[in-house]
Amino acid sequence: MKQLTILAIAAVSWAQSPVFEVAAVRPANPETKGTNVRRDPVGGFTASNVNLRTLIVLAYSIQEYQLSGAPGWIASERYDVIAKAPADAKKSDTWPMLRALLAERFHLAVHRETKEAAVYELVVAKNGLKIQEAKRAPGETDDWCRQGSGHLQCYLIRMDYFAMTLSGIMRRQVLDRTGTLARFDLTLDWAPDDRKKVDMEAVNSRPSIFTALQEQLGLKLEAAKGPVEMVVVDRVEKSSAN
Repeated sequence: MKQLTILAIAAVSWAQSPVFEVAAVRPANPETKGTNVRRDPVGGFTASNVNLRTLIVLAYSIQEYQLSGAPGWIASERYDVIAKAPADAKKSDTWPMLRALLAERFHLAVHRETKEAAVYELVVAKNGLKIQEAKRAPGETDDWCRQGSGHLQCYLIRMDYFAMTLSGIMRRQVLDRTGTLARFDLTLDWAPDDRKKVDMEAVNSRPSIFTALQEQLGLKLEAAKGPVEMVVVDRVEKSSAN
């Protein structure tokens, strides 16, 4: 009886998980240049010329260094994805629905592990924040960051999501320790480590990202030890056109 109860609870939980109403996953045109990813305010998702590694990272809200156990082809095989959300969906449903789509189309199965590792803690610098809480109404491009070499533009972003974005830049887990739940519009410019891809003259005068965070935003990165969650791929298969 106990086993049947557990199975029944699992079945209900699965049935209640949001899924896309309609979704298409197709191999991308090999001649396509660049990658474009977008989720709309009602939970829909589109991506062009995107690899599966990126899709997994997005679906599980992790950085690339947190993904392990995956075969090399997930970074080389590229896909176009068009997924429509059901009428009652909301923006926060996008990633759970993407996880369900990856499980269906790529037979993706993962498990999570947590290990102690070197991290950064994002804290407010001693002179306080230099950015003001955003007061405007949210729009379609909000709760998101756009990144270039040594440049970051974020729209109506919370500090925990900003810390997640910094994790990708620093290639190390960044934990939000600012203690604020406010949302901010912010811009950050720094001298990137890889300067071969940018105009040297334009970035030579920029500070390091550590200094830029303090001078431009009133934030600071402090080295620490902390838990790092890993997503380990147990199974994944290539998807055919559908």
